[in-house]
Amino acid sequence: ALARGEQEQALIYFHRGLLYGHRREYDQALLDMKRAERLDPTTQTYKEAVKLIRRERDLVAARLAT
Repeated sequence: ALARGEQEQALIYFHRGLLYGHRREYDQALLDMKRAERLDPTTQTYKEAVKLIRRERDLVAARLAT
């Protein structure tokens, strides 16, 4: 509510997504990263973060499956 513009909101979602990713809560991390990407589609960092989280989620799932 304190963020004034969409870029500020996107940055908040991005940082919260990073925290979720660090805690291995990949679904929540992806939701926040996608929100950031929708709010500020010109920032490439958000798109890259979505790809990295998906990759890490898949790697963890593959390790658990073996």
